[in-house]
Formats: sequence, structure tokens, C-alpha cells
Amino acid sequence: MLTGARVLLTGATGRLGRRLAEELARAGCDLVLVVRARSSEAARDRVRQALAPDVSQRRLTVVCGDVRFPGLGLGARDRRRLRESVDVILHAAATTSFGLPLETARATNVAAAKSVLAFAERAPRLGRLAHVSTAFVAGKRSGRVLEPDLVHEHGFLNTYQQSKYEAELLVTRSRAFLPVVVFRPSVVLDGPGSLQRRSAFRFAYELVRRGFMPALPGSAATPVDLVTEGDAARAISRLLFLPSADGTYHVAGGERAPRLGDIVDAYGVRYLGEEQFAWEVSKWRHERPRLAPVYDELGSFIFELAYPKVFDTTRCEAALGQPVQTEDPLAALVGDEPGSVRARAGATVR
Repeated sequence: MLTGARVLLTGATGRLGRRLAEELARAGCDLVLVVRARSSEAARDRVRQALAPDVSQRRLTVVCGDVRFPGLGLGARDRRRLRESVDVILHAAATTSFGLPLETARATNVAAAKSVLAFAERAPRLGRLAHVSTAFVAGKRSGRVLEPDLVHEHGFLNTYQQSKYEAELLVTRSRAFLPVVVFRPSVVLDGPGSLQRRSAFRFAYELVRRGFMPALPGSAATPVDLVTEGDAARAISRLLFLPSADGTYHVAGGERAPRLGDIVDAYGVRYLGEEQFAWEVSKWRHERPRLAPVYDELGSFIFELAYPKVFDTTRCEAALGQPVQTEDPLAALVGDEPGSVRARAGATVR
């Protein structure tokens, strides 16, 4: 039952978090948004700037806190009041920067998970604790990744993946005493007019489109699992309140994910092995020294294409009764302007 449910949401000013807040508020939930800011007024300003103007402020309670700290960084009064009143906790706060030192990434992603779990343990009305992870906790795994899969020794491509993996381990171990559900989105695409920092994949796509990255690791057949902000938020919001929902769900395209060739073949991109691509990047850095920081940032995530994988969505689609994707992610990526991938290559979602 969504109407009147009291949901504590973290990360409401982030790319996916703001869409979750909008979906839940429109569905009739009463939201408590924990927002990091200098003051309560600054926290409310951040929310007003992040959310669509048609979202009713009457559905929102904004509190100034910091989920990295014990008690979510809340004052004693707010902490006690929220513990006694929340029905659902949806933890979507995270740092999504790929190039941070590991301890810095852990200080947000792992510490926040610990803080949320400790808070949830003392919430007597809590019916569900939902944790937004990432499909890329799979790290350097290749092949089909099932939704129950988590523990592996394949390693990681960046500190974001590793810190989110460690956070999810903490959360899943709490299932013995907390009503935990985990959502793993794949690449969440920002909309063309988004005010948020551009997504990593859109950043890479723009480099390809402008001719600054004429080669990529992987092959034309490499799956690129993309999901729009709207589809990810709608799927999570629906699953959040399904009585039968439990375990872990890939919020992803799965078998419907486009292939890399669908996206970049129109630009004449060459496909290289991982080592040769790394050598090419070093050459580009030398040829275009002003772009060296750009290529350094690229190196923190682009090698994911060298580890092709399909995120199995069997459990998620069965629970939803439909695929996660209702929007064409390629349209969200490039639009329908003349000369776009869709216009030039006729790419479609599988």
C-alpha cells in the first residue's frame, strides 16, 4: 500500500534518487528525505532544485543529515521521531565517482550502509529495508550474472564497484534479522536535459561521437546494459511495495540490452583487446595533452567493455510482470536528431 506509507529515502538529490522521490511522492507516499547540507534550509533548497516542480511539497519532509555517520547524522529528536514512524527505508545514497581512492569510496558507500543498517535495527515499524546497489558489483566477471550471485574473486575495475560490493555484502548478511531487498540497476542514463552531472556512459559516447576515441575495448557484440532513469525508478518503486518481493533484483535490460555496435558502429570505431586499447589511450594522451585528464577519467570505467556480461533479469521481470525497459535507452542516449546513431544506423532495442 503506497498511499500514506512513510518512506525514508536517502540520496534524493542524486540522479536516480530524485526520480525515486518523484515516483513515490506521486504514488501517494509520505517521504522523509535525508539530505546532506549546511542547514535545514539549504537541505530544502537542494530538494526543490532537484525535484520536478509538480511534486507536492506536502508529501515531503526534508531533514538535514549525513548517512555516512551514526544515526544518519541526524539530531537526537529527528532520529527518535523517524525511527518510530518509518514503514520503509530506501537507501539510494552513494558516491558514484569511479576514480576515488578506495578508502574514500568506502567512507561513503560502506559507511553509509552500516549507518542505515544500524538505524533500521531500531525502527520498530519497519516493513522493508531496500538497498540500491549496482549490477556492476559483478566486477570483472564475464558471461551471465544471475540475480542471487554476489560473492566472487574476479576483482574489480574501480573503487566504486568494490565499495558497492562490500556494502552489498553487509546488507545481505543482515537478512537474518531485517526485511532486506536489494536492487541492482545497470547503467542508469540521464535524460538529455538533466541538470545532474552527466553519466559516465554518456561521457564516453560523446568522446566517440566527436572523434576523440576512435577505438574501444570489446567487440561489436559486447552487451551494453542501459536503463533510463525513469524505467529504473518505476521498477524500483513498484517492487518496493510488492508483498512478495524479496532477495535481489537486476533493474536492467538483460537480454534486451543493445550491443556496442548498435551504438558506435556508425562512427567507424575500431575494436581492440584490453592491452592494445590501453596502449592506444596512452598514445592519445601524448597526441592531445590537453585531454589527458579526460582520458584518465575514461580509464576508470571504459575497460568494463572488455568483460562482456549479461545481467539476468528473470526474477525482476517475473515480479514486475513485464520487462524493466519501457523506454528505448538508445533514444535517451542520443535522441532522434539528424545524424544520431538511431537515424544513421537504425539501432533498436532487442
